[in-house]
Order: sequence, then structure tokens, then C-alpha cells
Amino acid sequence: MRLKRLFAACIAAVYFPLAASAIPADPKPKQVRQPDGTVLTILIRGDEHGHMLFTDDGVPLFRNSATGVLEYARLDGGALAGSGIAATDAGQRDAKARAYIDGMDIPAMKQALAKAPVAKRISSKPSRIRTSNFPTMGRQRCLVILMDFQDTQFTVSNPQQFFTDMLNEEGFTYDNGANGSVRDFYLASSFGKFDPQFDVAGPVTLSQPYSYYGQNANNIDIDINFAQAITEACNALDDEVDFSQYDADGDGYVDNIYFYYAGYGEADTGNADCIWPHTYYLYTGYGVSLTLDNVRIDRYSCGNELRGGTSMPTGIGTFVHEFGHVLGLADHYPTSEYGEMFALDPGEWDTMASGSYNDDMNTPPLFSGFERAELGWLDYTDLDLATDTISVLPNLGDSNVAYRVKVPGFDNEYFIMENRQQKGWDEYLPGHGMLLWHIDMDEDAWIGNSVNNDPLHQRVDIVEADGNGGTSSYSGDPFPGTQNIMSVDLKPWSGGTLASLGYINEVDGMIRILLKDVNYTLPSPENLQAVDVTADGFRLEWTDAVDPRSYRISVLKDNGQGGFTVLPGFDDITIEKSGSYEITGLEPSTTYRVELCSYLVGYISAPATLSVTTLSPDFDNASPTGLSAVDITPTGFTATWNEMEQADDYMISLTKHEYSEQNVSRGYDFSERGDGMPDQWETNSTQYNSSYGWYGEAAPALRMPSEGVYLIVSYPETRIDNLSLWCRSSVEGNKLRVEIDNGTGWNTLTTLDVPTTGSVLDVPVGQAGTLRLVFERTSGYIVIDDVYADCCDITRTPVSGYQDVSTGGKAAFTFESLEENGIYGFTVRGVNGDELSAVSAEYIVDLGEPSGITAPDASAEEGPTAVYDLQGRRMAEGSLPQGIYIVKKAGQPARKILVP
Repeated sequence: MRLKRLFAACIAAVYFPLAASAIPADPKPKQVRQPDGTVLTILIRGDEHGHMLFTDDGVPLFRNSATGVLEYARLDGGALAGSGIAATDAGQRDAKARAYIDGMDIPAMKQALAKAPVAKRISSKPSRIRTSNFPTMGRQRCLVILMDFQDTQFTVSNPQQFFTDMLNEEGFTYDNGANGSVRDFYLASSFGKFDPQFDVAGPVTLSQPYSYYGQNANNIDIDINFAQAITEACNALDDEVDFSQYDADGDGYVDNIYFYYAGYGEADTGNADCIWPHTYYLYTGYGVSLTLDNVRIDRYSCGNELRGGTSMPTGIGTFVHEFGHVLGLADHYPTSEYGEMFALDPGEWDTMASGSYNDDMNTPPLFSGFERAELGWLDYTDLDLATDTISVLPNLGDSNVAYRVKVPGFDNEYFIMENRQQKGWDEYLPGHGMLLWHIDMDEDAWIGNSVNNDPLHQRVDIVEADGNGGTSSYSGDPFPGTQNIMSVDLKPWSGGTLASLGYINEVDGMIRILLKDVNYTLPSPENLQAVDVTADGFRLEWTDAVDPRSYRISVLKDNGQGGFTVLPGFDDITIEKSGSYEITGLEPSTTYRVELCSYLVGYISAPATLSVTTLSPDFDNASPTGLSAVDITPTGFTATWNEMEQADDYMISLTKHEYSEQNVSRGYDFSERGDGMPDQWETNSTQYNSSYGWYGEAAPALRMPSEGVYLIVSYPETRIDNLSLWCRSSVEGNKLRVEIDNGTGWNTLTTLDVPTTGSVLDVPVGQAGTLRLVFERTSGYIVIDDVYADCCDITRTPVSGYQDVSTGGKAAFTFESLEENGIYGFTVRGVNGDELSAVSAEYIVDLGEPSGITAPDASAEEGPTAVYDLQGRRMAEGSLPQGIYIVKKAGQPARKILVP
């Protein structure tokens, strides 16, 4: 559910029926000038029927009508009044102002304001509420009247021509940044089904100054004299306009008149003497009877000429919002409380919420699939919950297509899926992807224009992909969105889960959807081939398909008996989405079979297969194998290795290994999510959290939603002295297990209690090895961020006298007079005349452990030998790629080796 709170202390507005609709206040801060010249930043909250001004840090304001000064508000007999203290921005307040603000009782203001206007408002409720009968199909004529005032006239040189163009001209542009006309907008939103023609009349100069028509009634935020403005304007044009032409449905009422008035509006200036754009009724609302050309004037809409804070004409956002009411749409922002404005609504995604302000009101977003369907412009495509193929949802603006899933047993409740892309009228949306709407129609809510007033039961609601209802996170609302959320459960108001979308992806502007747990067949990878084949490996390449999120590879070796045996280290390994993969560490002149499967959210394809034979090695590409150490003493050892074909001598080198005394901090803050993680770090979570208070120094944090979710922290050739991390749990009782693998498998270092307030925790380590943080879940979820390790790196110092030493053709060499109990590493190269082989893998020997370190492929020794990487995956025999490996041999302790 969306809960977008701009102020913890908010002031309630009063109830007003659907017959009275209005554009919401501009959500952006405004700068106004006080009479003394001071510039004040204000926020306007509410609409025509209930609104207030605040400082930008949430202090309620009152405009002193005698002086024009915006003062800090106070309560006087149950109504708002001025305090006599001129308001300033927070940084300019003196001690008196700060003390007054500290003593303000905002809850009391809220209670008083909620009570005072109600009786008056209810008494002005129309005796009947008309459902809009304005035709929404085909070519329709609409009347627009321009109104001047005695002291305020239109600023454009030819108002009638300007507004005729702004409303009707295809591709209309202007210096205010206009990107099209109102007609353009409605043609695009209706997919060509509704083609309005706006007939502009006037301007008519009214009898009074602007403030006379714009002033609000005491304690009621409504322009009480606007009915007089309508009456004057229509009577003045009676000889010029045939009002009967604008009763398309023949019910004896003009379908609607839109009034443009000269000057500014209250919604984006906060000036109480300006008129607030709105939709209402002259006869059934104000009770004023006006019949011209045998039709009654009743429903109307209105909007201002100039954009607040500028000298330019306002964009079309106000008109398209108010005309949406004319066609029958409700407000989708909460209309009941000042402080909750923009708190429970689709916001910038919806022209019937605050989207009318997008691009400074010049580019409101297209009507949603729901709004189009309500106006008869779109027929839903009902999504069959047994669909076992991937459904492709095109951009709403290009296709007029939206999916619907009905809630069984509740005719008025359903979910809508639509694809929104940032182009055309949708260019200024806060993001792109699939919007999931949860609709729950209720006649009383629509008649009362209270669609999204209940924070516990919104009726036109966006199900946010990132789970964040904050106003700063609109970009995280669509799927996959900024958080790459690719699945969601459809949860009706009655509880439970109606269906689950197991896979949601956006590819080239198209949304691809797969239901969870259906009989879907994932296609096998295509065009599998081996390239760059060498003596010890090759690179696999294939066509990277649209949907698989990962692939699984198995490599099998020809066993010489007519079959293949799975190669250790290559048994169903998982790789991320990619079109290639390097296979190394294989034997020369050997045939292998590769099996490659696509994987997608629980679905795995049949394998694509390929046979590959490695090449025979050249001497300069081969290297000595089978390195080992025997006869280990505290000050020396004998190095051995397998003899190489064609080698007539060997050259051996020795280095001393020590940990640096300098401590270096390394880590990651998840600022680039999974894409930015350090090499050899790994996590099985794809979720992140950007909600305020749920990350460390900066958003986002890594979110761990379920039992067993882990983060691997790995820095090879490093001793980690301490690990620190920021973490927070959504509930009490969740834990984070810290494990280390330094050659003997995963062992628990400690288990942390994850606090429910964001905290930095430290874990002493003091060992070399790979760390793994594992979520032990009770309920809820945890987030972790700012994971940093204090590292001491291994340094290698060449040992004097033992660099490129000839062994005299022997596959063994004895090192003597070494530092007692030191750690050393040696490498070997073969010699064939003037030709040198490649350098062998480094073999590490700890003189403090007389048993030595078993070679990764020491076939000369007895007993089976297995080599694993630090993630526990068994490696193939032969040469190994760069890294640290664990060697396990029957009857001997496990040891580490380093391949440089």
C-alpha cells in the first residue's frame, strides 16, 4: 500500500462530494515574497475544497488579509488565525519565532479544522449528483470561455487565438515549453477514439476585480463568488454563443463549460485571493439557475492563465485534469486531509493525481489503462492464470493494451498490468516498466470523490515493486524498476494470494511476464559452439536468449569406454546471464562433452550439447604439473614435480610469504547493487532497500528476505583482521551467522543478533579465508550495508640464491637454510634447449607444518586427490586458473595452494 507522508504533523481537510472536484496543489516548493521583501519557501497542500500553506519544514501558515503577510498560524476559537509573527525560512528564524513554533499544538489545529467547516460544506452539497453523461467517443464540441477582470487581463496578445491553438492545434508548441495541445493529449490517451473540438469564446471582462471572485469564505476554502463570474460571462456571450449546441446528450443541460480566467491560480501560488482550478456545478452546487438558449448551465470547470512563479501561460496539465472530471473520472489523490495530500495516491504516474504537474504542467502522462477502460477507450485483456507461456505486454501508449486479473467473487476488484515507457506524453514519468494497479471499485467512494482517502484501503492503488511508499521513490514503483524486482504476488483485500507473477522483465521496452508454477517449457540455448580451443580449455559461446536469468553448465570427459564421466568442478555449475563462458584446466588431446541448460525462476531447459577435443600442447604453452613438497623440516624441504616430455632441464624459483604490517580497509556499500560488488564476492539475493532508515551511509542496502540468503566476502591472499557491517532487522529475533572457510570447509565464527535499529556491528576474524554471512530467519527480513574488512595482504619476497636455479635435469630440488617455520612458495619451468615452458602453478609450503601441502595433481603420491575453489566447487585435474584453492588428499590434512 502506498503511504506517502510529507509531514508527520498534518492538518485534516473536510469532506467534499464528487460533484466538486479539483486539481491538487502543486507538490513542488514555491518561493513567495513577503511584503518586507523577504523570500519565503512554502508548500501548498490540499485542493480547492480544503487546503493550507506550510513552510518547507512543515509549519502551518496563515495569510493576514490586512497586511498580506504570511504568519505562523495559531488557533483562535476553533479557527486558524495569525500569530503576528512573520514567517521565514528555517535558517532565518530568530529566538522568538523558534520558541513559538516549539509551542505550536498542530494536533489541536488538525482537530479544529476537521470540525469547523463540515456543517457548512454539507449544507452546500448538491441535492443530486449527476453521473457525467459527456460523450467520450468520436468528435465532440466543448465550450471554453475566457474571463478578464477589472484589474487583471490576459497577458497574451490575442487570447482567443492563443487558447484556440493551445487546446486544438496538432503539435502545439510555445515558449512555456508546450509539447502538444489538449486535443493531442486526448487523441493519444483514447487511442484515437475521442476527438474533442474546443470552441473558444471571449474574453469577457467581468464587473469586479480578480480578488472579488477569488476570495475564500470564512473557514471554507472555496471561491464563494465564482458563481457570479460564471453568470456574468455567460450572459455577456448569450448573443454570440448558441449554448444549445453544447448539450450533446440532449438532457437539457450544457455538458460542460471550461472557463479560463486571466492571471494566476491559487493551486500553484498559495494566494488565497486567486481562484483555485476546479470542477463544480452552478445549479446543483451553488443553487444558481441560469438557462440560455433553452439549456441550463450547470457543470463547469476552470483554470488559470499563468503558471505560478513565472510570467508564462500555464501548461495544459490543469485543463486535462479538470476535463478528466468532465468525462467522469474521480480524483486519485486523497481529498480528505491536508497533510496527506500526495500521501496515498499514484502521484506523478497519474494525471488524475499529481501527474498533471509533470514537466511544469506541459506534459501530463497519458491516462492509465484503468482510466481508459472507464471511459470506454480500452478493453482489458484478461490474463488466464493457467497460461503456460511468456506473455508480452507492449507499451500502453503504443498499443492501448493492458492485462487484467479479476478477483473471484468480487466483481469490482481486480489487478491491472500496464507497460509505461518514458516517451511521448509519458516522457516525464518518474520511471519505466510494468505498473501493477490494484483496483477496488466502490460507488460511495467514487460519488464522494474519496477514492484514495482511506490509508488502509486505497481503491486505485499502485502496488510498488520496491515496497516503498515514499514520495521520493516513485521511480521504484514499476517492475522490474530501479530495484530489479522481477516477481510479485497478487494479494486481494480479502487476504491470501490470488496468483503470483514469477518472472517480470523489461526487454527493449516490452514487458515479459510468466506466471509462477505453471507448465512452462523453457527453450534450450541456441547456437552453442566452442571457440579459441587450446590444449587446456576453450571458450563456449551461444546466443544469449531473452528470458533466461542464468545458465547451468556440465563438462564431461571421454572415459575411453564409449561414455563420458562428469568432470569434477564442472558438475552443473551455475553462471549468470551471459553468452559465453571460459572452460580451463582441461587435459590436452582429450574429448569433452558440454551440456548447457537455460534456467529461469525454477524452470530449466533440456540441455544443448557439444563435443570438443582439446589440442596437443606446444612446449612453451605447457607447464610442469604435480608439484609437491617432501622431507619438510623447520628450515627446508625438497620440491618435486612430474617430469615433462621434451624437457632436458628445469628452472626453479622460491619466494618468502609474509603478511603486510599495513592494514587496508576494503569493502562495498551496494551503491551499484550487485553489478558493483568486488570480484569474488557473491550473493544469492537480488533485492535491495532504499527506504529512509533502511540503509547505512547511502542507499541502497542489500535486502535478505528469506532463510539461507547469504553474502560471500572474499579477498584472496589476504588475512582479514576485522569485519564491520551496518545492519537492521524488520523484527526482533533475526540472526546473521558469520562463517569462514580457510581450507577445511565452512566453520562458524560467530552468530550476530541483528538489531531492529540500524547499527554497525564488528566481527573479529584474524584469519585468512573466505567469509560468508548467512541469514538465520525468524520472520520478516534484514538489510545489510557498508560491509568492510580490515585486510593484511600477502607479500612475496624473492629468496636470494634461489631464483631460476637449474635442477640439473632432475624433477626435484632441495631448499636449505631457510627462515625457521616460514611460509614459502616455489614455481618451476621446463627447459628444452633455448626454449622455456610456461611457469607452473605456485606451490605453498608452511615449514611450521611438517606434513607440507599436498599438490593439486600429485599423481605420483598414493591416494585420491581433490582440488576445490573457495566456494567449495571441485576443480578439474591439470592446470588451474589464478586463485587460491583447497587441496584434500586421503589420509592427509587439507592445505591451501595459490595459483598466481
